[in-house]
Amino acid sequence: FDAPQARHRTVDLRDYYYLGPDGLPAQHRSDQVIEATVNGLDRYTYMVDTNMLTLDVQTGGIPSAPYQLRASDGNIYHAIDIMLDHQLPRGSTAVLNYTTTFRYEEPPPTEMRRAFRRKVDKFLLWIHFHPDMVPSRLWWAEWNGITNSSITHREPVALNSANEAHRFLEGGAEHAVVGFYWEW
Repeated sequence: FDAPQARHRTVDLRDYYYLGPDGLPAQHRSDQVIEATVNGLDRYTYMVDTNMLTLDVQTGGIPSAPYQLRASDGNIYHAIDIMLDHQLPRGSTAVLNYTTTFRYEEPPPTEMRRAFRRKVDKFLLWIHFHPDMVPSRLWWAEWNGITNSSITHREPVALNSANEAHRFLEGGAEHAVVGFYWEW
């Protein structure tokens, strides 16, 4: 990866995904607490696999212009730096709240995954399906990578009466790709 070296760790991450009436990802809200592992931390780099989005930061900083990063396997990822409200000394934390609005031209895979290279202490993944487009089957899964990967573990998940499901990892995640996938 030609991504910048990590200068923070994630203490707590809560991701909330909303799918629209067409079954496409509509919005993704993240609440995140990061801790500086170096003096002078001034940004958090948000990386995704699509450029079909807009990032709005409600708390913690201002988004930069989008740019691309090339992974060691040749895949291109899209990044936006959230420039923090102020530089953090080592050991201090910042709260980030940001919303990603998607505008896909073609349907992406029927999954919501989160990849973790480094340790995240606590992680919540929550998903909401629009009542006009509810999956026939839903699973919590773990993959062995991001691209050209396969599922290494899965378990069925039932939606609640509001068409929502979640998974909370109290012990967090590290060197993992986890999330939900479904069939219509």
